[in-house]
Amino acid sequence: MASTVVQLDISRCEASHEDFSLKRIQRGEHDKLGNKILEILWLSPDYAVYRTASGVFIHFSDDKQKEVEQRAAFTTICAELCELRFLTSEMRVKRWRLPGLSGRRSPEMQGGDPDHLIFNHNIAQSLMLLMEGKTDDAKAITTAALDMAVARVTNDNTIRYLVWALSWAAAVIGALGIFHFLVELVPIKGLSDQSPMFLIAWFYGVVGACFSIITRMQSFEMKPCQQSNMNKWMALIRIMIGLIGGFAFYLWAKSSLGSALVNEKTISGWQGAALIGFIGGFAERLVQSVFQRTATGLEGKTGTPVQRARVKPAR
Repeated sequence: MASTVVQLDISRCEASHEDFSLKRIQRGEHDKLGNKILEILWLSPDYAVYRTASGVFIHFSDDKQKEVEQRAAFTTICAELCELRFLTSEMRVKRWRLPGLSGRRSPEMQGGDPDHLIFNHNIAQSLMLLMEGKTDDAKAITTAALDMAVARVTNDNTIRYLVWALSWAAAVIGALGIFHFLVELVPIKGLSDQSPMFLIAWFYGVVGACFSIITRMQSFEMKPCQQSNMNKWMALIRIMIGLIGGFAFYLWAKSSLGSALVNEKTISGWQGAALIGFIGGFAERLVQSVFQRTATGLEGKTGTPVQRARVKPAR
């Protein structure tokens, strides 16, 4: 995951001997980390809370003794604030927006991203309460804001996974269309006649996989620490499982192995192929169980007749 890293140019600061006292915390100036101050959220004689493009920060008192006390108090919510800043930066990086098509401007131009204003103000409020001695209230606000940010990023990750899955499904369906066109263009003996039914089983296998993903979206819970760039490949794997499962389940149902469980009349025509393909794509565990039982039935239980006679029936 990408994150914003702010580096302090110490040599530049030492060379210029810039004054980083509390009075320099003004809009348009730069703080100790080199961030441009975009907005002053809270100003007090002993501290200042301000917003930059990298998030909300606090400038402690110029009095060294007071600064030590403030830093000690700050450590009580420092962990939550660090995660909040990271999650809000993830929201900026992972924005669903096409360049040039949105009327929104950058945070530096418009004074804040509307999607993050609530988190920025919660951070600022918790810092202000902390500096004023309201430690419990500051912790409560920070914890609630962190829970809200985790829920927001989790929803974003889940929707992103769904979009990847649907995109892969569209690509696979397009490939199936090309395959069918090539088969019709260059007829292959034994395949051209069955191509429409195979195509239907493949297509509805992919549709079944998509429906399975949609119905199970709430159980995925792709929280921030569980998000990975590999999830897009996991989405492709699930679509391919539906594709292969739907086709294989259709072949099994049409064969003599599946005739004991599936009536031949129920799968005749394109409706039967669509139904079997959809079930194969949707219920991956059912397909796996059916094929495992079929494979077990085909395997030899013992090596010789004597060994078979000695085997006790399973209870």
